[in-house]
Amino acid sequence: MTGTALHQPQAVEHRQARQGVAASEWMLERRWPVALAGAVTLLALWQLYGSTVGLPEYILTPVEIARSAAELTASGRLVELASASLRRLVFGFTIGTATGVLLGLLSGVSRKLGDLLDGPVSLTYPIPKITFLPIIAIWLGFSDPARIIVIAAACFFPAYLNAHAATRSVDQSLVWVAMNAGAGKLRTLMQVVLPAALPRTVAGIRQALALAFIFMFATEAIGSGTGTDAGLGGEMFAARTTGEYEVLWAALATVALLGGTVDATFRWLVGKLMIGQELEAGRG
Repeated sequence: MTGTALHQPQAVEHRQARQGVAASEWMLERRWPVALAGAVTLLALWQLYGSTVGLPEYILTPVEIARSAAELTASGRLVELASASLRRLVFGFTIGTATGVLLGLLSGVSRKLGDLLDGPVSLTYPIPKITFLPIIAIWLGFSDPARIIVIAAACFFPAYLNAHAATRSVDQSLVWVAMNAGAGKLRTLMQVVLPAALPRTVAGIRQALALAFIFMFATEAIGSGTGTDAGLGGEMFAARTTGEYEVLWAALATVALLGGTVDATFRWLVGKLMIGQELEAGRG
């Protein structure tokens, strides 16, 4: 009887979630061709205008950008620049997001911890995170650790706030039903609270991922290093100074391509995770 009582509200949640996943997949399958067509149309118009009317020397056409990117890739320069940038991004995103999600979930479950963290979060959240870099640079210089700390700080807040709000907004009636049915705190947390909080938590992680790219570029542009260690952001600003506009545009296109690819991959993985979660719940 208790097992039935525990699974009834979950069954409703699982059925609704399956419907939501199916609807999301249906929309995604039909939206991506439109999105791709929009991007191709924009590039085609850009190329057409540049080929017929002409563009200033500091604005390249898509074909010229692709040619420059291919040459820089063949020389290995673009790969080394992208590797330096992605190294900082991965470390900063992982540290900031993991910390934010963990503390967000825990503070959502524990009222005392939430109250304890509310003060520091409220004080530091409005501060532009890029302003941390000059302060940290006094201690660490304009180094990789300094940039990673700033990226991590930028990623922390959307991850924390969304995970915290997601946990707090879980329907308490489901929690009470599970507890009354004999589920302990840990089982209730794992089988009721976390699955219900997952969609909004994932949304926070996606926001953090976008910010990781933004702050990767910003931290590299400020106090950029030398050579390929400068990363894509540092190389863009150096190319602007020297008038190497083909390098500037190739680096910018690489950032856009990496960002779009990572975001699309993330959404695909999330879709698989949601489906896997529903299949596992169905077996249970």
